[in-house]
Amino acid sequence: MTKPDTPARVTVVPRPAVTTKTDTLAPQSTKLPDDPDARRAAIKATIEQLDLSDPAHATEEGKPDATVLSDLLGWKVSARERDDVWAEMEPDPNQSRARK
Repeated sequence: MTKPDTPARVTVVPRPAVTTKTDTLAPQSTKLPDDPDARRAAIKATIEQLDLSDPAHATEEGKPDATVLSDLLGWKVSARERDDVWAEMEPDPNQSRARK
């Protein structure tokens, strides 16, 4: 006796709403900036508003989530763009902050 084909069941878990440290975001333009510097500045400003201790805002590696950035900015932020901006913001672990 064979069972009829049944569709696979998929459980969809909704993403939590994005909140930031300040709980309010400055209005973001949904128009993609033409100027690469303006684009990077917008990504940086948005990263600064995220609470990176919140797992909904950061990847397992501790980087800002590119999907969250895209949702907040209203345009697609690639992981590569996020990584480039994040590298500028993240302190170099090999660099000492102690004054000499």
